[in-house]
Amino acid sequence: MRDILLVSNMSDDSVSIVDSESFAEIKRIHLKSAHEKYGNINMPFKKPLIGPHSLKVHKDKRCVYCVNCFDDSISVINMDDFTLTDSFFAGNHPNDMVFGKDGAYIYVTNADSDSVCIIDSNTKKIAAQITVGAMPHGLCISPDGGYVYSADMGSDSISVMETETNSKVLCVKTGKCPMDIIPSLDGHFLYVLNSYMGFDKNGTVSVISTKNFNVIKSIGVGKMPVQFTALYDEQTLYVSNMLSCDIYKIDLNRFEVNKILKLEKSIRGITVGEDDTIYVTNIDEGSISAIDADTGKIKCSLKVGREPASIVYIGDANV
Repeated sequence: MRDILLVSNMSDDSVSIVDSESFAEIKRIHLKSAHEKYGNINMPFKKPLIGPHSLKVHKDKRCVYCVNCFDDSISVINMDDFTLTDSFFAGNHPNDMVFGKDGAYIYVTNADSDSVCIIDSNTKKIAAQITVGAMPHGLCISPDGGYVYSADMGSDSISVMETETNSKVLCVKTGKCPMDIIPSLDGHFLYVLNSYMGFDKNGTVSVISTKNFNVIKSIGVGKMPVQFTALYDEQTLYVSNMLSCDIYKIDLNRFEVNKILKLEKSIRGITVGEDDTIYVTNIDEGSISAIDADTGKIKCSLKVGREPASIVYIGDANV
């Protein structure tokens, strides 16, 4: 067993597999268009753009799902041998996905159709669609599996969907251009990352109570935050800010920033390892870095593919 990092390289149409201890790339998986599977390719002079975007680890850690925003598809990577095992269509311009509580369905945000599509996990076919706000991006599911929430960039809002009926039940206004959303461990709060993309203004994190869906706090962060991740054991939220080149650490007990880690690179994806090492993607440099969570010092960096977007950490992977 060893700890593994996976990185989606958007402009490289690949996923890098990295050993987090040696910080060496084990393998680079080059993705295939779902159109090839279904025989829809008709571009003899041009390679199709796939655009691997977000990554989601299945609960058994045996496979990772890669959401491909340009190919309108999802690729499945087998973690036993780092091979592609499947690809299937996932709606128009998919950005993010979550697994339903019982695993029967996969929920995917579709930016071009202002919807969340629901995919049958067995048939890999779209079973239903839910209309949400404009340009949905981030997606999360409540800890009890009863609700799915989408961050709707173009509507400055989030959509609340009931999984029992697979229907939208509520729209909640947030800050400008929300990109990401995650729940608290107990499900009592939602954290929404408002990027303020296109505005000459720093981003915010909205704290929403799931009791009444009121915004109870707005926390200022850096410029153009794109992703964040939570370390629940320490009740800390880590926010990556692309334009201000820094990481904000937010205390989830007090809902306030307790540290800012200044970097010199434009960062995008972010995840945290078990030893409190922060891993980020340096989108302009085509690299990833391991960062000390206390000092902000870069421990090491590694070249990966072009335009690395998302990064996930898998502890004790069976590889």
